[in-house]
Amino acid sequence: MKVFFVAGLLLLGALSATAQTNATTTANSSTVSYNLGDLEKLDKLQLSEIYIAKLNRLYSILPYIAFEKLQPQSPNDLKIPTNQLNEKALTSMTTAVDNLSKTNQASLSNLGPYADKKNLISSILFIQSVINKIELVGLGMDKFGFD
Repeated sequence: MKVFFVAGLLLLGALSATAQTNATTTANSSTVSYNLGDLEKLDKLQLSEIYIAKLNRLYSILPYIAFEKLQPQSPNDLKIPTNQLNEKALTSMTTAVDNLSKTNQASLSNLGPYADKKNLISSILFIQSVINKIELVGLGMDKFGFD
């Protein structure tokens, strides 16, 4: 009887840990690195959520590749003069990226599950590699031969 009780507790613990891991992964999909094996285990709805998160991450950093920071909070972060015009331009860019992300979130949440699973996986891996490259450049790692 004790063996069944202990086995049941272990099973519950494992299921709880798996549920927490899946919830964390979905919440942080834009920053988590996935491999082919991880993605093949997921269903198309989960893959669609990851795809959308990766796209939104790419949208958020793409405009700032040429600057010092990939997610600036002020013109000073971009190493440009802090003045009303530059602050307005930065706010305008942030708003535009946010609107694009929201639109794509709404549209792709409906359309994503109809995509081919292999194409979703390939797209996620491709976007992830692009993001990784951009982040290396943003950190100055390209100067050390990380092409």
